[in-house]
Amino acid sequence: MTAFNPDKNKGPVGRLHLMLGDQLDVESPLLKELDPASDMVLMMEVTQESRHVRTHHQRTVFFLSAMRHAALALVKKGFRVDYVTLDDPENRGSLDAELIRAVQRLKPSCISVARPGSWRVLNLLTQAAEDAGHELSVQEDPHFLLTPERFQTWSDGRKILQMGHFYQFMRREMDVLLDEDGGPIDGKWSFDADNRNAFKAPPEPPKPWSTRTDAITREVAEVVERVLPDLPGARKMPGWPVTRRQALAQLRHFTKHALKEYGRWQDAMWTGENFLWHAHLAPAMNIKLIDPREVIQAAVDAWEQGEIPIESAEGFIRQVLGWREFIHGIYWTQDEDYRDGNTLSADRTLPESYWTGMTDMVCISESVSPVLEHAYSHHIQRLMITGTFAMMAGIDPRHVRDWYLGMFADGIDWVTTPNVIGMSQWADGGVVGSKPYAAGGRYIHRMSNYCKSCRFDPAQTTGPEACPMSTLFWSFLDRNQERFRSNHRMGMMLRNLDRQEPERLKAITLEGKRMLGALDQADLGSKPN
Repeated sequence: MTAFNPDKNKGPVGRLHLMLGDQLDVESPLLKELDPASDMVLMMEVTQESRHVRTHHQRTVFFLSAMRHAALALVKKGFRVDYVTLDDPENRGSLDAELIRAVQRLKPSCISVARPGSWRVLNLLTQAAEDAGHELSVQEDPHFLLTPERFQTWSDGRKILQMGHFYQFMRREMDVLLDEDGGPIDGKWSFDADNRNAFKAPPEPPKPWSTRTDAITREVAEVVERVLPDLPGARKMPGWPVTRRQALAQLRHFTKHALKEYGRWQDAMWTGENFLWHAHLAPAMNIKLIDPREVIQAAVDAWEQGEIPIESAEGFIRQVLGWREFIHGIYWTQDEDYRDGNTLSADRTLPESYWTGMTDMVCISESVSPVLEHAYSHHIQRLMITGTFAMMAGIDPRHVRDWYLGMFADGIDWVTTPNVIGMSQWADGGVVGSKPYAAGGRYIHRMSNYCKSCRFDPAQTTGPEACPMSTLFWSFLDRNQERFRSNHRMGMMLRNLDRQEPERLKAITLEGKRMLGALDQADLGSKPN
């Protein structure tokens, strides 16, 4: 893999264009600007990208395999590709050091890159190019429907950035699910009220998309195990698409087999069921194997052909057209220190159960196990289980942020940082989410069957059977109540808090302190060795 078309790669290099691991669209308009005869694409596998946060073995294999497949596709298209493998003896192990080495080796006249997926990488590459005597040309990634500049224009003058308002703007901007008068189809912008049901019996979801592991992925897995032997997560082949052809097949599978029931069951949970009716398209989308426009169009087409109800079409499209673009805009229009936000002054370490799945809390084990096994869990397990518990327990949001970034196949900083710092942990004070997503065990009992096999009782807040989610919910509200009094969306929760008898609330808060003490000492609800 270190030398593609070695004869063609000889000679002077005009523009050196960096293709990063989350920019693998081989049909990108940015590539069409290159002269295949004189320009060169640089691709770099470096240990830094699996070390700067603790990174899942499968996530690393997924990224590197997709990179190698993309490189081969570029060569077939006639591009000159300089590819540095993870086990190259000359590899310096970081993007900035490898860029400097590439400039020294290739002596290009200029350097360009699509906007990276993180401030960290953008700063690394900008400084490295400067150190090598160049100014880095940063181009907007055409994969996204709205540039950060246009998002800033939309947000200027708004006191509160509400995703719902942004979503309506994007529906009109892209002419998606609109009637002849420019209003929403069926008179509603959102069909949430018709969605988000809970299972009453064991579900029978469709089988998730899968494909055979090819020789490139097997080779990458062997290299990763040899060079990065201490990465967490199950040592198995990742089940995610590594080529555009595979990603399109996964999209077709979802629209045919799962999208019809997506809206109805998008918030439901069940023991042993990790994939359900969810799309699982985020890994392929986030490394640019498929474009959000074709994902949205696939859902629109399925609805127009009468294959799916409007509730599922709209609910799914809102995630891609609304939430995904909103999160991307938030990331690039907030200050760089946004990712270290900590409004609630949380300072605890991430529980060991997030790395092992070993805990008597069935909701946590059921939500962490698929992460360890597949580098994946669905959005309600992320937001309302692992995310909510971490917030209510006072876990440092930076630790939570890095866990989501490194342990999920779809983890890119522009995605994980606003979702964790903003929505999940409410560490930005309300930039992304207007209220904290706090919930007790009763919510989990209503939306899943997790509580049936758990030794904790969601109705108990004190005593040996007290559910940590329920106890910590009230403790969280109590210790932050003055902060939340001015938030009108917290009114109902705080009124319920005020109705608690003083002695009962005191007992709950003492139980919460005991639980947090146990969490600090070891891990709350850990299974015995």
